[in-house]
Amino acid sequence: MGSNTFLVSVILLFVGTLAAVVTLKSQGRSVETNKIVPLPQIGGMALRRGPWPGCLGLEASKCVDIVTSYAPKVEIEVITLEMAEEVADDFNPNRVRIYLDEDGLVAQIPLRGR
Repeated sequence: MGSNTFLVSVILLFVGTLAAVVTLKSQGRSVETNKIVPLPQIGGMALRRGPWPGCLGLEASKCVDIVTSYAPKVEIEVITLEMAEEVADDFNPNRVRIYLDEDGLVAQIPLRGR
């Protein structure tokens, strides 16, 4: 009787561990596929001020369209990896810089000023 209880306990432990691993792996994949990270927005003016997390992982032109649709008067600078070292470290609230990765996709969430 004692060995049967032990065997059942080991089997349940194995099945539980296997279920946990499968669940964690499936959650990991969903996180990898979701490049857009929604931030809570309060009020209708929030997207006009930024940041624009929906741009993360998009092509530069699509991100420019998103930003200008919410903030048409803002100056937009698209910064490639080669240009990143030459960018001045000043703050301008009327400017949005869009930083691209080596594939030409938006690498950082665009925001005003920097």
